[in-house]
Amino acid sequence: MNEIRGAIPPDVLLKDAHKAASQLGFSIDPTFSTAFLDAVSGHWQEPNRKLEDAQASTNRLITEAVNIARLQGKQSLDADVFKAVLAKEGFCPLWPFC
Repeated sequence: MNEIRGAIPPDVLLKDAHKAASQLGFSIDPTFSTAFLDAVSGHWQEPNRKLEDAQASTNRLITEAVNIARLQGKQSLDADVFKAVLAKEGFCPLWPFC
């Protein structure tokens, strides 16, 4: 696998997030997408970062979001779920989200 370093396009990560959520039986609503892109926008151009690292972080974030959504009885991921993930003790720092 080729190692991609530098700017990580946020839309690539959002597409990965949708795929990961779908594989776990959840959808992502527009409010989650907006919160996701807002969080990534401040960090995605950091040099010496690898796409693979960002994708692994995205998968970790989605897995935790699904766990929280299940506890809340939700079938989709929304902005409140996104905020709950980032607020969870020990979750951050997780580049490129926080």
